[in-house]
Amino acid sequence: MNWLYSFAITVLFCAESLAISADQTLHRLNRDIAASTFSGVVYAVNGDEIVFNASYGLANTETKTAFNAQTVLDIGSITKQFTVAAVLKLAEQNKLSLKDSLAKYFVNIPIEMQTITLHQLMTHSAGFDYNAGPVYELINKHDFRKRVFNTPLLFKPGSQYAHSNVGFGLLTQVIEKVSGQGYEQFIHSNILLPAGLKETGYRLISREETDLAVHYENKPNLFERIFSMTPKRDAIGHSLVHFYESLGQRWNIEGSTGYLSTVQDMSAWYQAIRDKKVLTEQSWDLIFTEHVGNGSVTNTQHGYGWSMGETKEGRSYFYHQGRYRGALSKINYYPDIDLFVFIMTNCRDDYPYEMIEKLTYTIQKKTLQLSAL
Repeated sequence: MNWLYSFAITVLFCAESLAISADQTLHRLNRDIAASTFSGVVYAVNGDEIVFNASYGLANTETKTAFNAQTVLDIGSITKQFTVAAVLKLAEQNKLSLKDSLAKYFVNIPIEMQTITLHQLMTHSAGFDYNAGPVYELINKHDFRKRVFNTPLLFKPGSQYAHSNVGFGLLTQVIEKVSGQGYEQFIHSNILLPAGLKETGYRLISREETDLAVHYENKPNLFERIFSMTPKRDAIGHSLVHFYESLGQRWNIEGSTGYLSTVQDMSAWYQAIRDKKVLTEQSWDLIFTEHVGNGSVTNTQHGYGWSMGETKEGRSYFYHQGRYRGALSKINYYPDIDLFVFIMTNCRDDYPYEMIEKLTYTIQKKTLQLSAL
């Protein structure tokens, strides 16, 4: 039995050495990212253990406000995950079926659109265009529907994939018809608060303006383009500036993009996912089931509100990202090693893709090594 003991000690020593090596790599990458122009947060949690948590740069250059756990940023299309959860909650309550067609909820729509199902809306396979108009255009729900139903489909429903904010705009109107509530109120009461998300949403949460990250873009002028100079960042407002500038309905955005959130809330969302809170286990399984491919070279597959991919080692994982007006948020979930990585920045023009990819890969390695100890 001595050889078994010696072998176990050797394995443990190797795992500890690899963990130390991963820590050293994380330290170096953290230092390099901090020295870059990146501004944002990288957060990783494995179960109940925070594996990596670092804030970089300024959320607001003018006020010299640094990024932190309370910083509020637009998470873009990650918004769709909460709309999907609301639809599944209503399905659990037997108030709708994912097989329901649009004809059940909307009248006077073109024949070719009448058989489109809620499932097809949630998998971007209905054939609707990406947007019905500018994201923050003032448009009410009636005019939104009129525009959508008067625009030809891109393809026969169910035959292809095309990412569509339009489909999620229609889903939000279905939520309102079925629940008898404003869709944001329904999501807030039935999904967000029960999951422990207190800072996520559009208009139902009062926020300190000092917590709102300002979005930036790098727009080179002619002189900078000619001499390949690094342009100065241009501020384009925080995530709620459109509400401050003009009040009114914006149905091009409802339910598809534009939710605001924080690192803390996204961590709570991970805990809801891993603990199967808010929804039934069957509903969570549907969310993380492959439903459709996008037909691209990489043949990425899609569930409800998530895309699916593989790591270099062939490990399956789920991801989504959101972007708008300079901001970028990314979320990766590796269920087999119980790892969640969330990244957000207020200036994607300065996003150090290669360094962040190496950092994410090293976080995965460290998580695997810790599980071996």
